[in-house]
Amino acid sequence: MDSKLVFVFLLCAILVVSVTSRRVRPWDDFERDQDYEEEPPPYGKRECKDNFAAATCKNVKENQNCGSQKYATNCAKTCGKC
Repeated sequence: MDSKLVFVFLLCAILVVSVTSRRVRPWDDFERDQDYEEEPPPYGKRECKDNFAAATCKNVKENQNCGSQKYATNCAKTCGKC
């Protein structure tokens, strides 16, 4: 074979090996994706709705569990938190 062809083939092989065997550090993706994460809007700016089923939120209010953070957030409309 031509020596130039062998040289190009070896360079391509080295490139393929170096690209496919690159170690992925655990923090690489985190740092890249961190810029694209959106902050949730402040609580007062959220849409006033219940995330749980209507029957669930009704029971929460009847049992006076609206003080719980879980239910205050997910049954905001029924509990009157917004």
